[in-house]
Amino acid sequence: MASPYVHERQVEYWTSREIEDFLLDAGYDILVFPITQLLESKIPADFLFLDTSTNKLFGLQYKALYGNASDFWNVAQHQHTTLSNFDWIYYALSDLKDARQRRNALHYLRLVTASFAYRSKIVAAPWDHTALPAYSRWAAFYEGLKDCSIGRKITARADLISALWPAGGNYPPEVAHIVDDVFIVNPEQRRAVVYSAKTWEPERG
Repeated sequence: MASPYVHERQVEYWTSREIEDFLLDAGYDILVFPITQLLESKIPADFLFLDTSTNKLFGLQYKALYGNASDFWNVAQHQHTTLSNFDWIYYALSDLKDARQRRNALHYLRLVTASFAYRSKIVAAPWDHTALPAYSRWAAFYEGLKDCSIGRKITARADLISALWPAGGNYPPEVAHIVDDVFIVNPEQRRAVVYSAKTWEPERG
């Protein structure tokens, strides 16, 4: 039976930490809040807002790399169907194969939209472009955020409400399951808010 090279929980932690470090190095002010707190209060949209200027919203769904006859990432059908309704949430496919690579986790990341037809596995086959959906590495993804080709622009409270639950009505519980991290990035004012789905213990060793 196939097993992940690195557990998904570790992938999420190491990669999210590197994204936060990247934004800090780029001059952003970072605030981090657990998503569980947001769920308890039904995600108050005005709490997410930084100011009235343009902010960019994006979410990540992490996937750990599995190894067997070939390397691949697992995809759950219900999760894929739900995620495809959110154009600002991306699969974050990790190429990490060893915990010793953790400090370079961001460089071992492929970012993919959920617009591709469902498959139970995404095969990491560099020689077969039909097997692996088009993806971006972090640097290209970040540049896309800045030029508004990636993510969702949030300029009003209604934009955020529509982004978080596009079907309308009460907040759907699926959002808690498909979003590992939600980032709001303001490139002009170098400000960012990070909503983390996990509460992590400090790294040891």
